[in-house]
Amino acid sequence: MRKALLFVAIAAASLLGCGNKDASGSGSAAAGSGAPAMSGAPGASGAAATGPGCAGIGCGNKKGDFFEPCDCKGKAMTPPLVAKWTGKVDSFYKRASFSVENTSDKDIHWGSVAVYYYDKSGKQVEVELKDRKEKFKAARSNGSNFTFKPKEKKELSLGWDEKSYPKDVAKIEVVFDGWCYGTYDDKASHLCVNVDRAPDDRPPAN
Repeated sequence: MRKALLFVAIAAASLLGCGNKDASGSGSAAAGSGAPAMSGAPGASGAAATGPGCAGIGCGNKKGDFFEPCDCKGKAMTPPLVAKWTGKVDSFYKRASFSVENTSDKDIHWGSVAVYYYDKSGKQVEVELKDRKEKFKAARSNGSNFTFKPKEKKELSLGWDEKSYPKDVAKIEVVFDGWCYGTYDDKASHLCVNVDRAPDDRPPAN
């Protein structure tokens, strides 16, 4: 159902050339909450660079740029981005609106998310499309719309548009499976991280 991704390795050249973007597509996810311990040691949450490339965060020897992201699977690494549904729908895109916070002390300019929907009982609900069912909505965001300064919080719209919502949605949650530290225009500052993929079936966090 989902396309395999290397740090959600979408057509990278076209993605990096875009400005505001909340692209849909198959994707993966990992837990998305908690403040990061900036030690960069394996298993630390929201790892930030303490040395060259991925080796500085204990995630192999790749470059850590968008094309060779750090493979941090199995490191129990908590993403530095935290998203909470506001209960509202964005007036322009007609998607769920989330308060998204960068809890780290580093700039972030790219993120990959999965958006899950639940009914009042906490049961995960699927979206029925014309030719298939989807258990979550994948999204990749970059450019000026998805640029966070350290500790910055902003409101973003993510997921299916309102007309595609499953019936009886009472809760929507976002989990992050990848992100890039650094500023968008300064490629030398980039450190991109890919963490464990979330399963298709995921209970609500709370």
